Amino acid sequence: QEFAERLLSLLKKWFTALKFDHKLLMLELISRVMAVHRLVVVDFYDFAARYLTPHQEDIHRVLAIVAQSVTDLTPPDQAVMLTAMIADRFISDKSKDHAIVVGMNAVREILKRQPMGITPELLSDLVDYAGHRDKA
Repeated sequence: QEFAERLLSLLKKWFTALKFDHKLLMLELISRVMAVHRLVVVDFYDFAARYLTPHQEDIHRVLAIVAQSVTDLTPPDQAVMLTAMIADRFISDKSKDHAIVVGMNAVREILKRQPMGITPELLSDLVDYAGHRDKA
């Protein structure tokens, strides 16, 4: 637990000095440690959330990092926050087909790891998109 928290604090400390690729490598390492050891580092989800935009460079990688960090021990409110944020930014009528598919896959991966990570309202909204568009 302490190792992951120290890595995250180092990442925050060096945030402006690191290149984007190095930030992603640090996030990947923290995420993998969290997944393997089933750790909960609440600040990680808030930090990683800043990268959850459809136009973000390497968005597939960012979404994989976020999904990997979620475990069955992740507080449901944190998982709900992540799924709601992804749904809001990726899955809407204004979104491109590719963004919807990527967002749905990310939400699916998060919910595989933490089934309580969605509200009933959001679930019903996402069900409407299940066969909505081309599954690129």
